[in-house]
Amino acid sequence: SGGSGSTPSYVAGSTVSRAYQCLDKPYKSGAVGPDAFDCSGLVGFCLTGQYKRSYVSGSFLGMPRVENPQPGDICVKPGHVGVYIGGGRMIHAPRTGDVVKVATVPDSMWYVRP
Repeated sequence: SGGSGSTPSYVAGSTVSRAYQCLDKPYKSGAVGPDAFDCSGLVGFCLTGQYKRSYVSGSFLGMPRVENPQPGDICVKPGHVGVYIGGGRMIHAPRTGDVVKVATVPDSMWYVRP
């Protein structure tokens, strides 16, 4: 998949494994990787394995909610999304000046399974 210095168009692995690969990448509004992400760019990459705009945060608001989240489900609230990794934690791209990181899922978020 690509020669030296090129970005692969698809990254194999699970939603959760791709999320872990993105840890410590900087937040940048509108970014879809591979060097920076915003929240929906991160989640879209983790779900599809592709560095392109697949979703916006609002895309997840109407998806069916799940009560017993599993790793790979999506944590959502209006304006923000993250990837659930289990144990009440998610990987997300929080805000400008921050990086992709593990955080506790706040009570204000719910879970969907795309």
